[in-house]
Amino acid sequence: MLKHLVVLAFFVTAFSVTSYADDKLPLKVECSGKHVVEFSGAEYPFDLSGEAKVSGAVLAKGGKDALKAIFGSLKDNENKDIDDKGEPVTDVSGKFDVADDGAISGNVKIKWKVKGNNMSISAKLEGTATVKDGAVTSLTLKGTDVKVAGEWEWGGEEPAKLTGEGTLAVSSEKGGNGDKHDDHKEHKK
Repeated sequence: MLKHLVVLAFFVTAFSVTSYADDKLPLKVECSGKHVVEFSGAEYPFDLSGEAKVSGAVLAKGGKDALKAIFGSLKDNENKDIDDKGEPVTDVSGKFDVADDGAISGNVKIKWKVKGNNMSISAKLEGTATVKDGAVTSLTLKGTDVKVAGEWEWGGEEPAKLTGEGTLAVSSEKGGNGDKHDDHKEHKK
């Protein structure tokens, strides 16, 4: 009996130590806008909004891996392919940092294609995170200075240049430990 209690105590302790680092934080990503053809003013909407589940430890570590985990699996829900699936994100680059006080800073550039044409949205990132036991347990961030760009091969000598406008925001519905996204009191790494 004592042997079983020792084993049980070991598993409970091991689980409580690793639970934050191993939990996948559910994130709601809002990323949408429109591309505008410079010479004609024609507008084409896009919507990369979706959900991602990201390791809290990956988010706390930051860097390109965190950005790819947040944005890399998104699809353009507005521009569907032949199989009625959204065009997937093809590349994510930038910088993502969570400071000791929980402040999030950085930048991101997200690329995808629509009918073989290159599209992108980029933004500076600002926000806050709650970090506990080396893992982000909740976060809220938004994109500022958002830029939308692209090119459209239309059969002329040069591809049409696209500009536009967009929004970008990410928030956790609740942390892996049940924290709500607006609880940013604990920031120790």
